[in-house]
Amino acid sequence: MGLPAVIAASTAVGAVASIQAGQAAQASAQYSNTIAQQNADIYNQKAERATEIGEYEVKRFNKQFNKTFDSVERAYAFSGVDVSRGTPLAVMEDYLTEAEIEKANLKYNADIQAGDYREAAVLSRMEGQLALYTGRQRAIGSYFQAGRTLLGGAADIYSINKGYA
Repeated sequence: MGLPAVIAASTAVGAVASIQAGQAAQASAQYSNTIAQQNADIYNQKAERATEIGEYEVKRFNKQFNKTFDSVERAYAFSGVDVSRGTPLAVMEDYLTEAEIEKANLKYNADIQAGDYREAAVLSRMEGQLALYTGRQRAIGSYFQAGRTLLGGAADIYSINKGYA
């Protein structure tokens, strides 16, 4: 086997290796995208769950608040206090106002957490898309590299043959 044949074989192996590397990069990117999409789905489920938990917390707070509020009303009534005016009325109104603020805070915190999860889902999907794009670009680049390898090998063979002539 002469030198031109060795160069041709080496060139062919290099070109095939370049193409296979590009295909492997693309397959890896597709896998990364699949994982990113699954993570995004999980984040969306967590967002839904955060909203559900927030709603549950508000209901639980309402239940506990109503028990406590009823107890306070009974205690006032038992002691003969008129809750329709004066300080007892102001205390009851304050208590109701604080309860509304607490319920709003519970809902707000759940909404913030759900929003954070939705944002993480969007970022995960974007990472998957970027992985796909990068994989495609590496695959395309591998074909250019294979072409460059083939042309370089052909040039080497040409130079050798020209030198023998």
